[in-house]
Amino acid sequence: MRGAHRVLLGAAAVALVAAWPAAAQDDAGPEARLSVSPLDGVPGTEFRGSAQFSRGSLLPDGTRSPIVKHEWDWTGTGAFVEGAERERHVYEEAGRYVVALRVTDATGATATAFRNVTVGQPETGFRWGVVWENAGLFWKGAQVTLLVSVVAIVAGLPLGLVVGLARISSIAPLRWAAAAYIEFLRGTPLLVQIFFVVFGLPEVGISLGAFRGAIVALVVNTSAYQAEIIRSGIAAIPSGQMEAALALGMTYGQAMREVVLPQALRLVIPPLTNEFIILIKDSSMVSLIGVLELMGYARVIGTRTFRLFEPFIAVACIYFVMTYSLSLLLQWAERRLAIPGLGVQKVAH
Repeated sequence: MRGAHRVLLGAAAVALVAAWPAAAQDDAGPEARLSVSPLDGVPGTEFRGSAQFSRGSLLPDGTRSPIVKHEWDWTGTGAFVEGAERERHVYEEAGRYVVALRVTDATGATATAFRNVTVGQPETGFRWGVVWENAGLFWKGAQVTLLVSVVAIVAGLPLGLVVGLARISSIAPLRWAAAAYIEFLRGTPLLVQIFFVVFGLPEVGISLGAFRGAIVALVVNTSAYQAEIIRSGIAAIPSGQMEAALALGMTYGQAMREVVLPQALRLVIPPLTNEFIILIKDSSMVSLIGVLELMGYARVIGTRTFRLFEPFIAVACIYFVMTYSLSLLLQWAERRLAIPGLGVQKVAH
């Protein structure tokens, strides 16, 4: 038995020694290493090829000869075209293709590598399975959208109230400052304001990050609109009520707080409803700075599945549910808090 083992071990050693020169010779030659991304797509998809990790022949001093030429064949027909270390290609027709890379080093030695890619026919019709399969991502996106919107609404309302009161102040510099604040924010795009907060403030040492910066930008933006809404609500209260409160011995602040504002805030529920709905929809802009909310996740899903229609239709439906629910809630609050004889009356048909 031991003799048989010795024979087998001897034969294996002989085979190993015989194979060693060939392996060493293969390792000494150039090596083409090809990576392609993605490996499947549809007509119009951009395929990216890289020969970054290819290497040349092993030189006597132990170094590798540099690669001096990269040749690409994207159809597998042998029609190589010289190119760079990284190349891109777009297939116009569906099919299975062989991508070939041929590298040549400084010694003139060549090596070739291959990869298979599949270009399928673009799918037609609706694929609602894309929505159900990614329901978890839509839920995460909806949570972020609601969080950003609610924080902006809750923080923007008191800020808008302060600016609105400053807008009607008897102190001229305060009134001018509030007017400039409102007009500037209403006269510049929200997206520019978001970029300024997230990318501009770090230049002066104030770094809030994408998420907090987006919320700050939304709060500041909506406060300008809410300030004008509140100002108009205060202006709609008959001036006789302020005069009566002052005649009763109230201070201006007491009269505003106890008499005018409670009525004004009830009157401005409809325009505030419109502003809140607009704010929820405008929150989609924060996806442009890397915050993953509904629109951000919709783009992620579209990139993964090559389906854009279904994710965006799903997002539109989710936004509609959010805004319509808020509208119904504030309509109920408007009816509940209505002041008889004050405000726009419903016309009977």
